[in-house]
This record gives sequence, C-alpha cells and structure tokens, in this order.
Amino acid sequence: MELNIDYTIGDDIVAIKDQTQGVFKRNETFKCIGLSISKCKCKRPLVNIGMPSQGRKGKCSICNVCNIEIGDYALFNATSFRKLDNLVQISEIHELLNETVDI
Repeated sequence: MELNIDYTIGDDIVAIKDQTQGVFKRNETFKCIGLSISKCKCKRPLVNIGMPSQGRKGKCSICNVCNIEIGDYALFNATSFRKLDNLVQISEIHELLNETVDI
C-alpha cells in the first residue's frame, strides 16, 4: 500500500484540501505532532496536527467504521497534507528580493 505521505513527525505541513466539516482549510499550515494507522480494515494513515478533539468523532471515509479520535487530539487523513517545502520559502525570498528598496 502506497501511503503518499512526504512528511514525518516534527515537519511543518500544509493542508492541500478543506476538511469536510470545516475544521481546517486548504493552505493552512500545521506541525505534524504524530502519525498513526487507522484501526479499521482500510488501514489509512492518520495525522495529529495538535488540534484538540473536543469530543468530536468521525468515521473513516473509506470504510465508514473506524473512529478517528484518540485521546485529547483529533486525527485526520494524513493524505490531506503535504510537507511545507523549500519551494514556498524560495518563492517568498524571491518576492522579497524583487521589492524596490528606498535608500
């Protein structure tokens, strides 16, 4: 099974799509706090982005069985995020370098 995840614990990550219940939006950035695999038959990858669960529970979007809440933090589909890479930082630096400077 290919997981299609390019980040690990401690990396800065960016949402590549909106969460279905509006918990996070596309382009929001987070820190990957933890990674796990769902306990249901689909074994999808889950990520902890440090968001309190606040009693929210969800079902696996693939098999509609597993609970995606463990402890105090909500877990989300790990494939909804990508590593915030150097390309973003390089484009920001490029933008700064092209600004006019008042002397």
